[in-house]
Amino acid sequence: PLEQQRRWLRHAPALYAIRGTKQALQTLLDMYLGEAPTILENQWPFEPFRIGVASEVGISTTVLPPMELAHCFVVQLPQPAEHYSDEQIVRIHRVIQAEKPAHTQYFLTFAMADDSYELQPFLTIGEDALTEDAA
Repeated sequence: PLEQQRRWLRHAPALYAIRGTKQALQTLLDMYLGEAPTILENQWPFEPFRIGVASEVGISTTVLPPMELAHCFVVQLPQPAEHYSDEQIVRIHRVIQAEKPAHTQYFLTFAMADDSYELQPFLTIGEDALTEDAA
């Protein structure tokens, strides 16, 4: 809409002055989504699993690269993933990629639709992968 375009143009000089900062990214995503995301700096949602470092399985092979938390951040959107269209999610990633410093890594998360959901591991080393149902 024309009013939204005008708003973007009004904020462009101020946003350019703070480009690459947490504040700029929050402002841009707030303007695009209509609600502010939470940005957590120096965090990553998972512990890295590195073969040969945190566990011993054959030759020392890295499954995930080591994460330097000083160069990581998490963007938490306030709505569940179902609230956003695929096109919106692609655009959110594009905004983050364009705005973040080149040496940083980010992880995009969404609010949980149901608070009773609990993460379950899908792979446990040392346990048989076959169950009675699969046999």
